[in-house]
Amino acid sequence: ISELGARGAIHEKFVAYGIFFPVGLALATVAFYTRSNEAAAMLAGVLAVGYIGSAFFPIDPDAPAIGSLSNTIHGLIGGIQYIGAIAAIEIHARDLGFPFTLAKFAIIGFLVIHYIPYLREVRGIYQRFVETGLFGILIFFIVAFGPVT
Repeated sequence: ISELGARGAIHEKFVAYGIFFPVGLALATVAFYTRSNEAAAMLAGVLAVGYIGSAFFPIDPDAPAIGSLSNTIHGLIGGIQYIGAIAAIEIHARDLGFPFTLAKFAIIGFLVIHYIPYLREVRGIYQRFVETGLFGILIFFIVAFGPVT
């Protein structure tokens, strides 16, 4: 989804400050209000870091693995988001079983395909799949493991 706000894209500023930044702030708020639910707070927090970071550090056109300073910082922030998401999911993965283990492997798969040039064409759709899954898991964690504080 980062390519929507890539440096020089037609809607770069709108996507950065009209979508990524407010979604990141909303996720930071969720992290704060779910702080008694460790997995939900951690997942919301790392998603917030990813979305807010993407607002201020857009990727380069075509999302190269190696690029400008902004692109590099974007990649590091994405790594924090996805590795943090794996850690958040791990809190309950052993108890909840296969779907959550599969979610962790889906994230790892995304991180791997990011660096395989011939899979560049499927990277965007795969990222949308992973992001949708992370939001679904966040909602599940909030509903299943406790009220917000």
